[in-house]
Amino acid sequence: MISCKSEPQTLRVISLEEFQSVMEEARLSDDLTVYNFWATWCAPCVAEMPIIAEFTRTHGQQLIFVNVDRQNLWESRVPQMLKKLNLQEEVYLLDKPKLNNWYQMIDENWGAGLPVTLFVGQGQSVLFQGPLEEKDLKEITGKFNKDY
Repeated sequence: MISCKSEPQTLRVISLEEFQSVMEEARLSDDLTVYNFWATWCAPCVAEMPIIAEFTRTHGQQLIFVNVDRQNLWESRVPQMLKKLNLQEEVYLLDKPKLNNWYQMIDENWGAGLPVTLFVGQGQSVLFQGPLEEKDLKEITGKFNKDY
């Protein structure tokens, strides 16, 4: 784990296999977990992060930001970006294999680009590709049993 002294959140390095296991546990949960995949170089990712964080805080959902930057950026640019955005949510640093299609191991419908958000829980998952707005968040979370 990389601990950020100036930020309260902890950045957790997680392998793709570990992430798949965590995601499967979340799928079986009654609660909705939102996984937002992002990179520091992805402007639409960075722009949507505060919107997703505010929505999930307001609606009591668990949010985990999953960073897909190269490892050499984990200790510098990732913490800087989180501090700049004033985000306190949990962050996974995805230690992905050196495969071009690693993202399809998370969801076979993922078509390569960022940003991507995966909504998981209640025995289902919904993949959203592209920048999210509040209306998208309302529509997608509405597909789950709880009243969001």
